[in-house]
Amino acid sequence: MLGAAILVLVFSFQAFSQTASIGGTVIDTSGGVLRGAKITVTNYATNIEQAVTTNTAGMYAIPGVQVGTYKITAAMPGFQTQTKTDLRVGVVADRAES
Repeated sequence: MLGAAILVLVFSFQAFSQTASIGGTVIDTSGGVLRGAKITVTNYATNIEQAVTTNTAGMYAIPGVQVGTYKITAAMPGFQTQTKTDLRVGVVADRAES
């Protein structure tokens, strides 16, 4: 079985909101992108799972996730399933300087 590496980027924090987005790119050990990988994020506190599939560029985005701590898993036939744990999603509030 080939290994797959997961690059995780957390982005799109909304000021004064309780949701954010998780997104990133899935690549194999040689740096090639993995199209069609199943990405599942699980909120530890609620045990709610959300799943998407990577696009042709190996990218994925899961909008509307609640603030909390997550486990993220990438799975694809022919590759070893990879899991990242304790991904903390929070909210960044904009602050005006005076």
